[in-house]
Order: sequence, then structure tokens, then C-alpha cells
Amino acid sequence: MISIISNKKRLKQGIILLFWIAVWEGVALLVDNPIVLVTPTTVAKRMFSLVMTKSFYQVIGFSSLRILGGLCIAWTAGMLAGTLAYKNSFIRELLAPIINLIKTIPVASFVILALIWMGSENLTFFVVFVVAMPIAYQGMITGLSSAQKELLEVANVFEFSLWKKIWYVYRPACIPFLINSVRITIGLGWKSGIAGEVIGIPEHSIGERLYMAKISLETADLFAWTLTMILLSWIFERCVMKFLFTLSKDCYEEKRE
Repeated sequence: MISIISNKKRLKQGIILLFWIAVWEGVALLVDNPIVLVTPTTVAKRMFSLVMTKSFYQVIGFSSLRILGGLCIAWTAGMLAGTLAYKNSFIRELLAPIINLIKTIPVASFVILALIWMGSENLTFFVVFVVAMPIAYQGMITGLSSAQKELLEVANVFEFSLWKKIWYVYRPACIPFLINSVRITIGLGWKSGIAGEVIGIPEHSIGERLYMAKISLETADLFAWTLTMILLSWIFERCVMKFLFTLSKDCYEEKRE
């Protein structure tokens, strides 16, 4: 029964995707200007030609390494800072102005500042970190704060070790919020990271290829590299979500029971 529902859902999603591809094709043919808008067929051909080159994999490797590295550092720093802020109100108040500043400052502003401070090579790390860290920080605080007081009292009565408290009390409480924050930051991380590359133009990056496509009016390249970025973001999100759901599978099973 579940497989039938899943197949129907995939069929529906496929029909919707084909519909919008057909709309894109129709609009492109109506415009009839490859500089303004190219057809899906043209983009597919360009994607195929890019995939057959060695430089394509060097470019996606360069950008992916920096974006994923920035996300990992942001998640680690956000969870550690969130844990400290949860345990100590002074630390939370101390970090509040910085967190609020990071959340409100325009991306373009700190991208330009970061470009001045550290150059284009390390720009992507910094941009992704600044965008993702506050979300991971807030998710950790919210998750820890949602831990049931009754369970904490039971853990104290039975003198649970710190590791047991983390695994049996805090982990189930934090998992939903961490999964949500990770899902959000993956999309934002890829978009902000590529945006930083377009401004900084580091060599052998997706941002550089997008910039070169813009100035040379190669619209097919622009669409092809944008599609590449979307696919990479989607693949990474699926992999990370699968890992997190596997890690927290027992939490969801307990809730259903």
C-alpha cells in the first residue's frame, strides 16, 4: 500500500515537472532569442557537453568542498555555542548582539568586507558560515529548551551519566529542530556560497563560470551551471537528511508507539 502511494506521488511529481518544462520550452520558442532565454533542450545539450569534460568535475569539487566545509564548521560552531548559551544565560546575552547582527546584515555587505579581509580563495567558507551558523545556533537552543523536565528529573534521580542524559533526554528533543535547521541551511549555504563566488570570482569555481557566462552572454552556460548547483544542493541535502533520519530513527519509532 505504501509503495503504491509512493509511486503515485512520484508520478504526480513527474507530471508537474514535465508540465513546467513544457511551459519553459513554449516561452523560449515564443521569445525566440537565445540570449534572453534558451530552450530546455539547449540546456540539456550544454549540460551533457560539460559533464564530458574534466574541468567540470574540478569546478564542482572546488565549490562543493568550500560550501560543505563552511556548512560543517557552521553546524559545529552553532551547536557548541547553542549548548553553552543554553547552560549559561550570560553567554547567551553576550552572543545575542553578534547573532542578531549576523542575521540582519545584508549578504552583499559582508561578502565585500570578507573579500577585503581574506581574499577570494577563502571567501566561500566565511559566507556560508555567517549564513548558516545563527540558524544552527538557534535550533540547538530551541531543541535543548524543549527537553522534558520530567525526563530530566528521572535522569537525575537514577543518576544518569552525562552521556546517557545527552542520548536519552536531549537527543530526542533536539533532533527535530536540528533536522529542520540543517535542511534550511543547506539550501541557504549553497545559494549564499555561489553568490559569494560570483562576487569574489575565485578560479575554478561555479561562481566564476556563472560570471563568465554573464559577461560573454552565454545563456546556455548560465542555465547549465545553475542547474548543476541545484542538483548538487539537492543531492547533498538528501544524503545528509538520510543520515540524520537514520541516526534518529529510534526517536521517531518511540513517538509513534
